[in-house]
Amino acid sequence: MQLSKVLILTLIAAGGGGGARPPPPPPGASPASAAEWNHAGVAGMAGAGTANPYDNSAAFNAPATVALVPLYTSQVDVGLDNTLAEGWWGTTTVRDSQSSYTSATLSYTRTDSSPIPLTSELPGWVTPGETLDNDTTEHDIRLSVGYAMIGRRLAIGGSMLWQRRLSELSGNSNLFEADLSIAGMPITNLVLAGTLHDVSPGDGRPLSAEIGAWWRPLDPLSFAIDGVWTGDAFGTRAGVEWVALGVASLRAGYSHLFGAEREGVVGLGIGVVSEQARLDYGLQWTVVGLEQHHLVHTLGTTVAF
Repeated sequence: MQLSKVLILTLIAAGGGGGARPPPPPPGASPASAAEWNHAGVAGMAGAGTANPYDNSAAFNAPATVALVPLYTSQVDVGLDNTLAEGWWGTTTVRDSQSSYTSATLSYTRTDSSPIPLTSELPGWVTPGETLDNDTTEHDIRLSVGYAMIGRRLAIGGSMLWQRRLSELSGNSNLFEADLSIAGMPITNLVLAGTLHDVSPGDGRPLSAEIGAWWRPLDPLSFAIDGVWTGDAFGTRAGVEWVALGVASLRAGYSHLFGAEREGVVGLGIGVVSEQARLDYGLQWTVVGLEQHHLVHTLGTTVAF
């Protein structure tokens, strides 16, 4: 419990507030904060894994899920958004769901990119043929907490995000976001979870929702399936992981977003795992939509204590 208190105090010290329009979400991302990219394991399953209690991405997507399994882990991920010129990011996450039935996960993400300027970001006049630079840096700090009940069979949780966005065209802005989540484990190795994102009023983002199921019928085999709703669109994600010989993790998945901007993403992943550490690589390849052939690479390492 002592670590959980430290994590909470750390976020409070970071401060936050305000409201700004975020950039478009990355391929396969949840409707949560756009700058919080998937960890490598979930990236290899095209973003599927909202209800996976063993992956720290659940702290972004369904924070209640984290409290269902006692773990103390530290994780670092780095990623490349197609090319270095288009963007890169780094994420570090510390999780404590082991000290007590109260879980706490603290994450920090830095994203550097040069997104296509929004209409609202363009200056009053632009020289024909001129290409405007829009170098943008985002700093995201998220605290996720959960509380498990009934012998860790049921959990409730929530998270708070503070995002600082520094844009060459639109200047500096702040975003505050809050999510609410519930998760349950009706039988061993079957987890169901649901989350309402952006429940805080006045943050400039519409309410969205996410549900997920994670099932491990055999020790080396697990499945994940998610559903997302973003107000004007809905999507599904599905993925599978097989741990061969207890050492090599092989993953695959597919996500599809239905709506005005239809998008399909294939995920492929590989990793090396042990009881106390794992190293993962995830690839997300957009095969349907305006960003067709777009690639996202993620490399991550996780250590359990």
